[in-house]
Amino acid sequence: RIPTINLARDGSARGLTDAFASDDFARRGFAFVAHEGALPEPEIVRKCFAESRKFFDSTDETRKRALTGDAPGIGYTALASEKLDPSSSSVGDSKEGFYVVRERAKNRWPSAAFEDAATTYYESMYALGKRLLPALARACGVDDAYFDAHWSASSHNCVLRFLKYSASRSDEGEGQFACGAHTDYGALTILAVENDGSTGLEIYDRETETWVPVTPPPDHFVLNVGDLLERWSNGRFASTRHRVMTTGERERFSIPFFFEPSYDAVIEPVCVGDGEAAKYAPIRFGDYLQEKYAQTYE
Repeated sequence: RIPTINLARDGSARGLTDAFASDDFARRGFAFVAHEGALPEPEIVRKCFAESRKFFDSTDETRKRALTGDAPGIGYTALASEKLDPSSSSVGDSKEGFYVVRERAKNRWPSAAFEDAATTYYESMYALGKRLLPALARACGVDDAYFDAHWSASSHNCVLRFLKYSASRSDEGEGQFACGAHTDYGALTILAVENDGSTGLEIYDRETETWVPVTPPPDHFVLNVGDLLERWSNGRFASTRHRVMTTGERERFSIPFFFEPSYDAVIEPVCVGDGEAAKYAPIRFGDYLQEKYAQTYE
């Protein structure tokens, strides 16, 4: 069972801590978060989806002007340019993307309207992630402010991404995926999906060794734990493998926000009880990220 968090109802320190300390969240590393109480205005989600569709429906020339080039992680990534599960994929993932980073001037904005919608949404997601940090710290058994320095306004590396999945059918046997199986690199991911009852998102259930569809209620984000929080928590919180499988009936759009710390953040386990050993060696986030990018874009 995937727990649901409503910040308008559960936003107290106790309510959030209880949600993150639950076995359901710890084992699966996934939760649903209601838009209510999480956003200054729900309309910003709809505006972002509208601008996303405009960009991905634009001409090849327009999209190519925004290509990431030699700066992975900024701008446009073309269809099938990524393989998130290289060992299982025969072709690149059937998706296009557009990355937005913290430093506004570095981004390759396709239009003023896109820039306005994306920037407003980015700041709202950063604020939401910051609201969740104290409860995550308490669930890890450390001081409320333990993680704050890693997400300062001037040094964090949160990334917003717009995604379009093509109208092609995924086929595991043929090694064709909309998005190959992977875990996320950062601490948390906050995913916005369209309100049509089907996302294509699947998570791997380690107990049954099966892939399970994830369908959030309308007007809810999907929140999931990334590799850094699994390492920080010494494995208490699971960074669960997930993928996207599409039916080929139509195109799909989603907007993930990757809540990532400063490059210089050193990730080392804090949830180490008496008699336990740390399961992970300390690692600098910037080094970890570059290693993952090299695997994805090889």
